[in-house]
Amino acid sequence: MGTNVYDLVKYRESILPYLNAPADAVGRAKQKNKWEKNLKAALLDDQAHVLNLAGRYDTPEYNKLSSELDARYAAYAPWRFLKNETPVENEGRPSLLKQIVLGLIGEKGDVVSVQFAAVIIRGSDEKARVFFVDNSSRVVFGKLRVRGANRDAYIKAFVDDVMKGVKALYNEEQKIGTASGNAYPSATSLLPKIKHLVEVKVDREEDVKSQ
Repeated sequence: MGTNVYDLVKYRESILPYLNAPADAVGRAKQKNKWEKNLKAALLDDQAHVLNLAGRYDTPEYNKLSSELDARYAAYAPWRFLKNETPVENEGRPSLLKQIVLGLIGEKGDVVSVQFAAVIIRGSDEKARVFFVDNSSRVVFGKLRVRGANRDAYIKAFVDDVMKGVKALYNEEQKIGTASGNAYPSATSLLPKIKHLVEVKVDREEDVKSQ
């Protein structure tokens, strides 16, 4: 998803040429200043958004963007929304729900270990988020928002279903790897499929909630 967003936002341009300009000079100056400021905020927010979707919200690069956005464009609505989607320290400690270890062949041909985990962060008794991550690299594959009290059974069932799907994908990829003479599946092949699987399952749950 991060790659898709990057492909879209790299074409962002100023909206000014498409707006009807006020008749007076003061109005035109205010309009120009407003939308130029919004564009600068949007370009920074785009970069933060891509990093967030890639699970790189705890990197120096993201922290630098976050500090600049907070200092100069704190009122920019898309940034306020993105901050709400990012885990924060005062939201509670992450708690491991379930984890499986996947042996994979890395890009350089070496064996790497992916600790695919479901981690829950509770904002309150009625609000939580479940993150599906690689505990080794801290890459985020997707997240599920959960609202309402006493949802532990629902969360467990969803996590078990995701883990079952990931294991099935791994077994399929392992068969392909074995046929090619490799003991483990390819990371470059499997990890995007895992991310897609998680996103599809989360989207399906969001669609059910909205009905």
